[in-house]
Amino acid sequence: VRREVMYDDLWFASMAGPPGGLSVVLWLDGGPFDDEARAIARKLSLRFGPRFELWVGVAATAPKELELRSGPNWFVAGYRMRGHRSEAHLVSAIERELRHL
Repeated sequence: VRREVMYDDLWFASMAGPPGGLSVVLWLDGGPFDDEARAIARKLSLRFGPRFELWVGVAATAPKELELRSGPNWFVAGYRMRGHRSEAHLVSAIERELRHL
């Protein structure tokens, strides 16, 4: 049930990545989930290797139009996912986007 409720809420072209490629962006806010989010990001990099570009940033430096509140905030192919996400949820989102490339 948890995976079904955690949906992507908005799409942002600036976070979508290069044409024909896949970007995953993680914005951290210094909160209690940052360490776990970093660990998940490392696991995703190992799992998918060069099939996507991963970028990690500090939420305080993010563009205002992203409307980041509490974190972490993930963007997979431009789709914003607010708050803590499980590795399984992110794998599912990345695999869904890779099928469309």
